[in-house]
Amino acid sequence: MSLAKVTPLETLAAWLAEAEAARVLEPAAMALATVSPSGVPSVRFVLCRGIDSRGVRFFTNYDSRKGRDLAAHARMMQRMAGWFDGFGSNNGAMHVRLRGRGKDGRLQSRTWTLVAENGDGPRVPTLAAVLLTKKLLNVPGFAPITLRGATPASNLLTLREFEGEWRSLAIRTTVTGETCAQASENFATATSRRVT
Repeated sequence: MSLAKVTPLETLAAWLAEAEAARVLEPAAMALATVSPSGVPSVRFVLCRGIDSRGVRFFTNYDSRKGRDLAAHARMMQRMAGWFDGFGSNNGAMHVRLRGRGKDGRLQSRTWTLVAENGDGPRVPTLAAVLLTKKLLNVPGFAPITLRGATPASNLLTLREFEGEWRSLAIRTTVTGETCAQASENFATATSRRVT
């Protein structure tokens, strides 16, 4: 399989195979979201029973609410299935820009950029879940999560852990910044444009 031409279904099949090889508990469990004809969303878990060029296979009762919801939108989804195939790619990127005042009181700006290439773009949103799973399963090399119950997740993962996870992927990051003088000038120009 060529990484440059990998499809989302091929990516999903590869992830499922990786999870099965790692002996993850219930690797075929997946969330299925549907919407009723009146627009009410519903999510439930089903088991993936296969992936091929036709899509993801799972079993359901056609007379269930899930079956009725899917049937109500089946023709429209079939027509739309290929509409966006020519747009986008398996590459991805994101930018985070921080602006504020430094210790010296002058304006500063820093931009962190992440670029994922060679088909690794779809993996970026999954990295947090992968890291949390490794911590919850006490995988060697990952600090276990000792907190129990509902708790804020803001301090459970570090940038260093993310960097370690994407080392095997075609992901690169950069940090760029402006000098205080450049940030002040750019901020003043942007502010004057907004005011006028």
